[in-house]
Amino acid sequence: MRSTRIRDSKMLQFRNLDGMNSRSLTSKGRFLRKALLGTSLFMLSSLILLFVSSCFNSSGGSSNSNRESADKAKSWQVVYSFSGVGEKKSPVFELTGTTSRFKYDYTADNEYGGGVFGVFVVNTMDESDGLVEVMVDTYSEKSESALYREKGKYYFHVVAVGKWTVTVEEFK
Repeated sequence: MRSTRIRDSKMLQFRNLDGMNSRSLTSKGRFLRKALLGTSLFMLSSLILLFVSSCFNSSGGSSNSNRESADKAKSWQVVYSFSGVGEKKSPVFELTGTTSRFKYDYTADNEYGGGVFGVFVVNTMDESDGLVEVMVDTYSEKSESALYREKGKYYFHVVAVGKWTVTVEEFK
């Protein structure tokens, strides 16, 4: 059986010479149109569902707006502040495990532009676990840093040549 191509202005057909088993691209075109229509309907219904769910969340008091208002009510609260001159250990203070930060202000005793200031935050459950939070070799410095500590009891061990203040705050 031999096939010939007949080009029509509206459709392309493949026919056998005897006229049997003719098929056209129009059936494939119908299938593609149905597939495209189905995909379009699916995407449209997904967008409508997304829109409705976002409207429901914003009008029904979504958890995001509750979280935002709770964060707005929070602020930095001083847990403990400790000042001195030279080397000292602080009394014990307690951290709750929330977001916290460490602030310090240091000025050396001499005028020659040099001084040493170091702060260890020590866990009372494991005193060998004291990590250096800050170590500076300068005449004066005032700064802050994030403090990553689990819930527990701690104390400051400050080593310095000069006067200083250290403060720990939690975001509550």
